[in-house]
Amino acid sequence: EGQYVVKVDPATPNTSTLVLRSFLANTDTAHAKTAASNTCDGGGQNCRTVGSAATKIPLPSFDYKNSLVNNTGRADWTFLYFTGEVKGQVTLSGSGSAASGMNIQLQLCANTSWTPAATPVVPNTFTCTPSGAVVNGAADSGGNYSFTGLREGVYTVTAIPASVGSGLGTVQGILWILGSSDVQTVNLPVT
Repeated sequence: EGQYVVKVDPATPNTSTLVLRSFLANTDTAHAKTAASNTCDGGGQNCRTVGSAATKIPLPSFDYKNSLVNNTGRADWTFLYFTGEVKGQVTLSGSGSAASGMNIQLQLCANTSWTPAATPVVPNTFTCTPSGAVVNGAADSGGNYSFTGLREGVYTVTAIPASVGSGLGTVQGILWILGSSDVQTVNLPVT
C-alpha cells in the first residue's frame, strides 16, 4: 500500500482523510493511506481507494499478476515520495564556527501555520501540529547532521544542547520537502 496526497473539494471534505497542506494557494489536499478493494467502481477489479464506501476514489495501482498499471491518468492525486533529505550544520551564531555536542530532532507536521515555500525558515516562528514520533539524531564534531529517506511534507528541525550546562540555546527551523529526492539544507545558528 502507498500514501498519497489527494485533492479534495473544500466544500464537501471527506471525513476519512486528513487535510495535510496546500500545494497551491487555493488547492486543498488530503493525505490518506490506500486500502485494497474488490468492488471499486462496480467493476469487481482489485484497486486502491480513498474515502468511505459511498465515495470511493480509485487510485493508481500496479497489477503484479498481469504487469499492468491500473487507473492511470488521474489529475487529482499525487504519490508521496520517501526519498527526501534534510541536512545542515549547527554553528555558533557569533563566530560561525561549528557547534559540537548538539542533539537534532526532526518532526513531521500534520498541519502548520506556515505557507510552505522552497526556502526553509530559521528561526521558526510558525506552529506545527506533530504527525508521528520525533526522529532523534546528533550533529557530528563539525556540527553537521543529516536525515534521509523522508516522506514529502513540512518538517521542523531543532538543535538542542546535549548537556544542560553547555550554555547554548535551542534553535528550530521549518522546511518543506517536495518531490523525488528533494534535499533541503537547514543551517541552525545557536546562541
